[in-house]
Amino acid sequence: MSFGNYLDNYPTYNQHPSNVRMHLLGIPTIIVGIVLLGTRVWLAGIALIGIGAILLEVGHRIEGNRPALTTNPIYILAAPLWWWMEVKKCFR
Repeated sequence: MSFGNYLDNYPTYNQHPSNVRMHLLGIPTIIVGIVLLGTRVWLAGIALIGIGAILLEVGHRIEGNRPALTTNPIYILAAPLWWWMEVKKCFR
């Protein structure tokens, strides 16, 4: 399967509006946390990654499904692109 197929399939894991909101908050929180890991405030980075992961887990519990990442690790790359496409929808 091509990466485009994974990107097209990712939204099927995140359909409930509350899950989408949790992902819209959680994904950038994790990304900022990853960036901070390489700085003097790496401890804050770890905290942000944890907070973001909790937000995503809560979203999937609301949705009633498992995260896409559990089926294939490539979804870790699809998530930020999905996030960007969702944010762009808000500004149309």
